[in-house]
Amino acid sequence: MKHGFNPKVAMFLIGLGALTKVFFLGCLGLSEMVVFVLAPFLFYKNAHILKREGFMPFIALLLLYSLSLIFSCVYHDSSHVYCVKGLAVDASIFAHMIVFHHLVRKDSSSVGWFFIGLALSGLITIFAFNPKAFASEDAGFAYIGSASADEVIEGPLFWISRVQSFLELPLFCAYPKVPSAYIVAIIVAIAVVTNATSASGRSATLIVFLGGLMMLLGGRTRESIERARKHFVFVFVALIIGALFFKSAYSYLATSGYLSDEQREKYFMQSRRGSSALSILMMGRIEPFVGFRALLDHPIVGYGPRPIDTKGYYSLFLEKWGGYEDVQNYMAYQARRQALGRETIIPSHSHIIGAWIERGIVGLMFWLYILYLMMLYLRKYSSTLPHLFGYGSMATAFYLWHIFFSPPGTRPLIALYIVVLLLAKGIGEGRVKIDEQNCR
Repeated sequence: MKHGFNPKVAMFLIGLGALTKVFFLGCLGLSEMVVFVLAPFLFYKNAHILKREGFMPFIALLLLYSLSLIFSCVYHDSSHVYCVKGLAVDASIFAHMIVFHHLVRKDSSSVGWFFIGLALSGLITIFAFNPKAFASEDAGFAYIGSASADEVIEGPLFWISRVQSFLELPLFCAYPKVPSAYIVAIIVAIAVVTNATSASGRSATLIVFLGGLMMLLGGRTRESIERARKHFVFVFVALIIGALFFKSAYSYLATSGYLSDEQREKYFMQSRRGSSALSILMMGRIEPFVGFRALLDHPIVGYGPRPIDTKGYYSLFLEKWGGYEDVQNYMAYQARRQALGRETIIPSHSHIIGAWIERGIVGLMFWLYILYLMMLYLRKYSSTLPHLFGYGSMATAFYLWHIFFSPPGTRPLIALYIVVLLLAKGIGEGRVKIDEQNCR
């Protein structure tokens, strides 16, 4: 890399091997193994740069995050297997951060090439490997040990996620040249296709809608993004109004018969206790609320990895907030699990709630700090990398949802997002110098 190795090529290759996985001391992406080898050398080489550019506080927090897992496993007498898995995830995030920092600071436009490789990786995973053996953690991809590969591939989300990854490439690779009409077209296309074919397309539609709205409000030049940044309160209120509009539109379409039968049935089930956004969210994403209720009993030390629900938090939540049918369905589900000898785990289905349960208060602090960086990006530093505003908008919308309401996914994605957030912050503070020639 020192002698002119092209960052765009490197980022493309990392993306190309990200979803193509093998079993080697766990489930690892092909490029992830290379990243693990490169990271120690690049960290040694760039330690002074990382310190100067403001990356070390986050790296220290990541180390504390890992130590908190070790403490939690010892304190709660959790299986060492879960401890090792969690530490491996932390190590992967750290390794990808170091490599991405080295490449993106040299050529920030190489971010788009990572997503070109990632989109192609999704196709390679379909045709070159058996999804039963090689799988990704992300929704829409095959799960190891879940449904059969044929059932997963036949599901609409499997294909929608791959088509969406190609549709979003212009936003990540050539954002200043993308017309507003294309942004609107992506929002409409994803909304129509996902909600007409799947009962699980609402969150994907909401993410694209909010990300697209940020792009439309911010524009495509440094000056227009700077104007939007200075009117952050207006933009924030517009996003809130946009989210409420999305909910109202979804309710109308579901009750008027414009969505699929499965989608309509799901809406009526989740709105039995009320049609407010909070009521639908609580019944559609029960797990984070159940996990939060459990944390009220142990907010400092949490419960450790995969804690057994000995107090029946899930059933207690349903008894209070669900209906009779919800309780009966859950009891029948639990009976089937017990017949198979499976124990009930305190659920989370959330980055921040899951980390809080697993690692205690440090897990909460870690994700709150990332949320803080996200707010700083929107409030102060979104105009520092105008050519990446399309990526920044979509990634911010993505993680605003996923941090609260989805489990952790592909490790390189969160690492890349953190690197972009910290680089944008570093540029805004005068710590990082980016060649304008590489911002095209």
